[in-house]
Amino acid sequence: MLILTNFVNIKFPKTPGQKTYNAVRTALYLGYRAFDTAAAYNNEEDVGRAIRDGAVDPKEIFITTKVWISDHGYDNALRAIGVSNFLEHHLETLLEKAAVPPAVNQIEFHPFNLQPALLEFCRS
Repeated sequence: MLILTNFVNIKFPKTPGQKTYNAVRTALYLGYRAFDTAAAYNNEEDVGRAIRDGAVDPKEIFITTKVWISDHGYDNALRAIGVSNFLEHHLETLLEKAAVPPAVNQIEFHPFNLQPALLEFCRS
């Protein structure tokens, strides 16, 4: 399972547009390569525009977005399917039943919430 570092979650639901665009461009410049988006954050278009205008090869970038239930079944350009905030027991259940394992488990991870057992499980 992919372990992402240099991950940035940019939520500007009330100020989409130039602020989001500038934040993503700055994050790319600083070395960030993973971005969390969602239609509900109202940032997908601005994140995409900043990535297109950036000097980083899009193949080096990992974008996470959320798909609304009403949008399931439509053809989307996907490189990987993942889950969010799954613990070991969730992943074990999923891996027992899924035909395709998730490539990513997006979790909260910082000095105050390291989750070493989950991190090791995902690495294995």
